[in-house]
Amino acid sequence: MNKQELQELIQSEIKEALIGKAKGASSKEKVQASESYLKSEEITNEDFDQVLFFGLEKPIEEKNSKTFTIKEGMNYVNDIKITTTEIREFENSFKDVLNPLPNATILFNKQKNGYTILATKKSDGINAIASGVINLGNDGKVTWFYSIMNGLTLNAQNLKLDNDTKMISENLYNHFIGWQTKWRDKLNYPKTEDQAI
Repeated sequence: MNKQELQELIQSEIKEALIGKAKGASSKEKVQASESYLKSEEITNEDFDQVLFFGLEKPIEEKNSKTFTIKEGMNYVNDIKITTTEIREFENSFKDVLNPLPNATILFNKQKNGYTILATKKSDGINAIASGVINLGNDGKVTWFYSIMNGLTLNAQNLKLDNDTKMISENLYNHFIGWQTKWRDKLNYPKTEDQAI
Protein backbone atom coordinates (compact mmCIF):
# COMPACT_ATOMS: atom_id res chain seq x y z
CA MET A 1 0.00 0.00 0.00
CA ASN A 2 1.47 3.34 -1.00
CA LYS A 3 0.98 6.72 0.66
CA GLN A 4 -1.84 7.80 -1.69
CA GLU A 5 -3.79 4.59 -1.06
CA LEU A 6 -3.28 4.99 2.69
CA GLN A 7 -4.55 8.58 2.57
CA GLU A 8 -7.63 7.50 0.61
CA LEU A 9 -8.31 4.68 3.10
CA ILE A 10 -8.03 7.03 6.09
CA GLN A 11 -10.25 9.65 4.42
CA SER A 12 -12.82 6.95 3.63
CA GLU A 13 -12.81 5.75 7.27
CA ILE A 14 -13.25 9.33 8.51
CA LYS A 15 -16.24 9.84 6.20
CA GLU A 16 -17.80 6.55 7.32
CA ALA A 17 -17.31 7.50 10.98
CA LEU A 18 -18.99 10.85 10.37
CA ILE A 19 -21.88 9.17 8.57
CA GLY A 20 -22.25 6.66 11.42
CA LYS A 21 -22.21 9.48 13.96
CA ALA A 22 -24.73 11.44 11.92
CA LYS A 23 -27.18 8.49 11.75
CA GLY A 24 -27.63 8.48 15.50
CA ALA A 25 -27.57 12.24 15.97
CA SER A 26 -30.29 14.86 15.90
CA SER A 27 -30.77 17.04 12.82
CA LYS A 28 -28.92 19.94 14.43
CA GLU A 29 -25.93 17.73 15.32
CA LYS A 30 -25.88 16.31 11.76
CA VAL A 31 -25.68 19.79 10.25
CA GLN A 32 -22.94 20.88 12.67
CA ALA A 33 -20.85 17.74 12.02
CA SER A 34 -21.11 18.04 8.24
CA GLU A 35 -20.36 21.79 8.32
CA SER A 36 -17.25 21.29 10.46
CA TYR A 37 -16.03 18.56 8.11
CA LEU A 38 -16.68 20.65 5.00
CA LYS A 39 -15.12 23.80 6.48
CA SER A 40 -12.00 22.06 7.77
CA GLU A 41 -8.74 22.94 6.05
CA GLU A 42 -7.32 20.39 3.68
CA ILE A 43 -4.59 18.33 5.28
CA THR A 44 -1.22 18.79 3.61
CA ASN A 45 1.18 15.91 3.02
CA GLU A 46 3.44 17.28 5.77
CA ASP A 47 0.51 17.34 8.23
CA PHE A 48 -0.47 13.83 7.18
CA ASP A 49 3.09 12.53 7.67
CA GLN A 50 3.39 14.21 11.07
CA VAL A 51 0.12 12.76 12.34
CA LEU A 52 0.73 9.32 10.82
CA PHE A 53 4.34 8.87 11.92
CA PHE A 54 4.75 11.12 14.96
CA GLY A 55 1.25 11.56 16.39
CA LEU A 56 0.46 15.19 17.08
CA GLU A 57 3.91 15.85 18.50
CA LYS A 58 6.83 17.27 16.59
CA PRO A 59 9.55 14.71 15.83
CA ILE A 60 12.59 14.82 18.06
CA GLU A 61 15.63 15.73 15.99
CA GLU A 62 18.90 14.21 17.03
CA LYS A 63 22.28 15.27 15.72
CA ASN A 64 23.24 11.81 14.48
CA SER A 65 19.81 10.72 13.26
CA LYS A 66 19.17 10.01 9.58
CA THR A 67 15.90 9.88 7.73
CA PHE A 68 15.35 6.94 5.42
CA THR A 69 12.57 6.62 2.87
CA ILE A 70 11.37 3.57 1.05
CA LYS A 71 10.29 3.92 -2.56
CA GLU A 72 8.31 0.91 -3.64
CA GLY A 73 8.41 -0.31 -7.21
CA MET A 74 10.94 2.29 -8.34
CA ASN A 75 14.42 1.79 -9.69
CA TYR A 76 17.07 4.00 -8.16
CA VAL A 77 17.75 6.65 -10.80
CA ASN A 78 20.37 9.36 -10.62
CA ASP A 79 21.00 11.62 -13.61
CA ILE A 80 24.68 12.19 -14.29
CA LYS A 81 25.60 15.75 -15.26
CA ILE A 82 26.83 16.34 -18.79
CA THR A 83 28.61 19.53 -19.83
CA THR A 84 27.56 21.77 -22.71
CA THR A 85 30.97 21.14 -24.28
CA GLU A 86 30.26 17.39 -24.32
CA ILE A 87 26.86 18.03 -25.91
CA ARG A 88 28.34 20.33 -28.59
CA GLU A 89 31.08 17.77 -29.35
CA PHE A 90 28.47 15.04 -29.74
CA GLU A 91 26.24 17.11 -32.03
CA ASN A 92 29.21 18.28 -34.14
CA SER A 93 30.45 14.67 -34.48
CA PHE A 94 27.49 13.98 -36.79
CA LYS A 95 29.07 16.15 -39.51
CA ASP A 96 31.09 13.12 -40.62
CA VAL A 97 27.90 11.06 -40.89
CA LEU A 98 26.03 13.75 -42.85
CA ASN A 99 28.85 14.94 -45.17
CA PRO A 100 28.31 12.27 -47.86
CA LEU A 101 24.55 12.93 -47.88
CA PRO A 102 23.49 15.98 -49.92
CA ASN A 103 20.61 18.01 -48.40
CA ALA A 104 20.66 15.91 -45.20
CA THR A 105 19.66 17.61 -41.96
CA ILE A 106 19.61 16.28 -38.43
CA LEU A 107 17.25 16.96 -35.56
CA PHE A 108 18.32 15.83 -32.08
CA ASN A 109 15.60 14.82 -29.64
CA LYS A 110 15.68 16.48 -26.25
CA GLN A 111 15.88 13.90 -23.49
CA LYS A 112 14.05 14.27 -20.17
CA ASN A 113 16.91 16.45 -18.85
CA GLY A 114 16.31 18.93 -21.69
CA TYR A 115 19.55 18.10 -23.53
CA THR A 116 20.63 15.89 -26.42
CA ILE A 117 22.30 13.27 -24.20
CA LEU A 118 21.01 11.80 -20.95
CA ALA A 119 23.28 9.75 -18.70
CA THR A 120 21.71 7.95 -15.74
CA LYS A 121 22.86 5.72 -12.93
CA LYS A 122 20.24 3.10 -12.06
CA SER A 123 20.16 0.13 -9.76
CA ASP A 124 20.83 -2.13 -12.76
CA GLY A 125 23.75 -0.12 -14.22
CA ILE A 126 24.82 3.08 -15.89
CA ASN A 127 23.33 4.15 -19.22
CA ALA A 128 23.60 7.04 -21.64
CA ILE A 129 21.07 7.66 -24.40
CA ALA A 130 20.65 9.98 -27.37
CA SER A 131 18.25 10.02 -30.29
CA GLY A 132 17.11 11.98 -33.29
CA VAL A 133 16.05 12.04 -36.92
CA ILE A 134 18.15 12.44 -40.05
CA ASN A 135 15.97 13.97 -42.76
CA LEU A 136 17.13 13.17 -46.28
CA GLY A 137 14.55 15.29 -48.10
CA ASN A 138 12.93 13.34 -50.95
CA ASP A 139 15.07 10.32 -50.08
CA GLY A 140 13.21 9.71 -46.78
CA LYS A 141 14.35 9.88 -43.20
CA VAL A 142 16.11 7.74 -40.61
CA THR A 143 15.16 7.78 -36.94
CA TRP A 144 18.02 6.68 -34.69
CA PHE A 145 18.40 5.82 -31.01
CA TYR A 146 21.71 5.32 -29.17
CA SER A 147 21.94 3.53 -25.83
CA ILE A 148 25.03 2.22 -24.06
CA MET A 149 23.02 -0.68 -22.64
CA ASN A 150 20.70 -1.42 -25.57
CA GLY A 151 22.81 -0.57 -28.62
CA LEU A 152 21.79 1.23 -31.80
CA THR A 153 18.27 1.22 -33.20
CA LEU A 154 17.46 2.53 -36.69
CA ASN A 155 14.09 3.05 -38.29
CA ALA A 156 14.07 4.07 -41.97
CA GLN A 157 10.96 5.74 -43.33
CA ASN A 158 10.52 5.88 -47.12
CA LEU A 159 14.29 5.57 -47.56
CA LYS A 160 15.29 5.58 -51.23
CA LEU A 161 18.51 3.64 -51.61
CA ASP A 162 21.08 5.15 -53.92
CA ASN A 163 24.85 5.64 -53.88
CA ASP A 164 24.55 8.41 -51.27
CA THR A 165 22.04 6.81 -48.87
CA LYS A 166 23.20 3.19 -48.97
CA MET A 167 26.04 3.91 -46.52
CA ILE A 168 23.94 5.69 -43.88
CA SER A 169 23.39 2.60 -41.69
CA GLU A 170 27.10 1.73 -41.78
CA ASN A 171 28.11 5.34 -41.04
CA LEU A 172 25.64 5.54 -38.13
CA TYR A 173 26.81 2.19 -36.79
CA ASN A 174 30.47 3.29 -36.87
CA HIS A 175 29.55 6.61 -35.26
CA PHE A 176 27.58 4.76 -32.58
CA ILE A 177 30.49 2.42 -31.74
CA GLY A 178 32.76 5.44 -31.23
CA TRP A 179 30.12 7.20 -29.10
CA GLN A 180 29.39 4.09 -27.04
CA THR A 181 33.09 3.44 -26.38
CA LYS A 182 33.70 7.07 -25.37
CA TRP A 183 30.71 7.23 -23.00
CA ARG A 184 31.30 3.74 -21.62
CA ASP A 185 34.84 4.80 -20.66
CA LYS A 186 33.66 8.19 -19.41
CA LEU A 187 31.06 6.61 -17.14
CA ASN A 188 33.42 3.77 -16.10
CA TYR A 189 31.03 1.18 -17.47
CA PRO A 190 32.65 -2.27 -17.79
CA LYS A 191 33.23 -3.46 -21.35
CA THR A 192 31.51 -6.59 -22.59
CA GLU A 193 33.57 -9.47 -23.94
CA ASP A 194 32.83 -8.65 -27.59
CA GLN A 195 33.97 -5.05 -27.07
CA ALA A 196 37.14 -5.77 -25.12
CA ILE A 197 40.29 -4.77 -26.96
